[in-house]
Amino acid sequence: MSADFKGAYMATLRGNFTKRESGLLVPFRSQPGEDYQGTYGEDAEHLLDIMQRTGINVLHDLPYGPPDQVGCPYSPVSTYAIDSQRIRLEALAQAGDLNSRELDAYYNCVASGEPANTMRTVKQDLLKCASENFINNASPERQQEFNEWRKREAEWLEPYAAYEVLSALPQNAGKRWQDWETGKNYSPDLIRSLQQRFGRDMTAVYYTQWIVEQQTMQYLRYAQALGIEVWTDLPFYVGSQDVWANRNIFELNPDGTQINQGGAPPSATSPIAGQAWGNATYNYHPESDSQNAAAVIEWWTKRLRRANKLSLGKVRLDHFIGFAEPYIIDANAPDGSQGWRAPGMGSALFDRLVQEFGAGMPFYPEDLGTMTEVTPELRDRYGLPSTSLAVRGLTKQLLLGDYETSVNNPDNVDSRHVIFTGNHDSPTLIHALDKIRASNPREFAGYVDLLKQRFPDVRLEYTTPSSELAQLETIRVAQSMGRYSIYAAWDVLGTTSVTQYNTPNTVGGANWAWRMDNGDLGTLEQKLPQLNQKIGDRALLPVA
Repeated sequence: MSADFKGAYMATLRGNFTKRESGLLVPFRSQPGEDYQGTYGEDAEHLLDIMQRTGINVLHDLPYGPPDQVGCPYSPVSTYAIDSQRIRLEALAQAGDLNSRELDAYYNCVASGEPANTMRTVKQDLLKCASENFINNASPERQQEFNEWRKREAEWLEPYAAYEVLSALPQNAGKRWQDWETGKNYSPDLIRSLQQRFGRDMTAVYYTQWIVEQQTMQYLRYAQALGIEVWTDLPFYVGSQDVWANRNIFELNPDGTQINQGGAPPSATSPIAGQAWGNATYNYHPESDSQNAAAVIEWWTKRLRRANKLSLGKVRLDHFIGFAEPYIIDANAPDGSQGWRAPGMGSALFDRLVQEFGAGMPFYPEDLGTMTEVTPELRDRYGLPSTSLAVRGLTKQLLLGDYETSVNNPDNVDSRHVIFTGNHDSPTLIHALDKIRASNPREFAGYVDLLKQRFPDVRLEYTTPSSELAQLETIRVAQSMGRYSIYAAWDVLGTTSVTQYNTPNTVGGANWAWRMDNGDLGTLEQKLPQLNQKIGDRALLPVA
């Protein structure tokens, strides 16, 4: 996507700021299709077509990077790479990099119902096969295009490819990079050595990233033609490859082991122990090392530049409190009970981002939960919108007795807010309401009374099914005065097949596994216009 195209498109979006807009939260991997997860091409474009027809103009995705070994997209292996599992294989067959026999064998494997982690390996092997076919058979013109792209992206691409090749070596397999027998210490000399020893393996990684970036940009151009913004999500902390290749950016001992880790203090959701996340913390200490602090700021700027390239519209900044006052704990601590707040990058970073992106930065913060005093100050200083979560209002503020004034109550939202029905870490509306009904009948009755007042033409009883109440709550989100109303796909569909897309602080199980089927697309096409009609063309109310 050219810089001119991107700039013009963003200017158009900013110029339309007086109109409320609606969106759909759909993790890309959860979109339906023939493959074992969502992929680019006709299947993904079909959902965009439905959104365009139904007046929904924001598609909100989760992080685009390759997930960690348990499938979590918020701990990506690389902050620059795109998950190659998004690749539509038919496009490789059309280009001559795969044949029908190879494709048939793959889809037979998909049809056999192999688990997702198995299919990732199978697809990765097939992509390596496609890379070999490309090396041996591609036209000179196509190979030249590939080589030019590889040179442009070498700064992040070569370290990523090196990490992938090294982590697959038998002597390194299954180990942390700090414990590797080969390649523990990153250097340009190491890259050159790997190119000589494992040239085809390195090229396979280059190739898959070239292909997936091509398909990503084609997808974004298709969305742009339909007038749809595609938002992405950027984790605050990064995965192992970024730490391995950028040691000065993180707080590490000379042997590469972590000094500290990120986490969260005891809270209502984790009242005793808090949380220990295991991520390396940033080596940002301007008072003692201004040169390295500046390097951290520039590293973050490059990272956000990449995220902005791979989206149309806004980038969600996960864990926004980390920019203001991150919570730090010792690397060996089992939990977050004994941590401390440290000064964050704050204005030093955001002043730099204003230089890079202008005052209308295409970012918005995840500022849910308990914030320190510094956090909203940082958010408001740069005119960033706030995030509201309707299901959090029900599961937290309603039970705590402060729902009437909560920013997660759709009735209290204004044009400073991006409001969601729910997100990847929250229960579905149906599940939340079922739980409140069973455990807190008084609060549940009060909520039903509120709905009776908001929807006097709808007959409601305390026994009304949670599925019907969830539909009304979704309409409340649509009718809020937030700048953007974003509906989680599972809430629009009213699915009962999953209670929560991901349960924080748990690994495996049903996490990240929910997926739509083709029938769900028809349901979305039926229900989304009803929500969009609630928004209409009302202008935003002035903010006091």
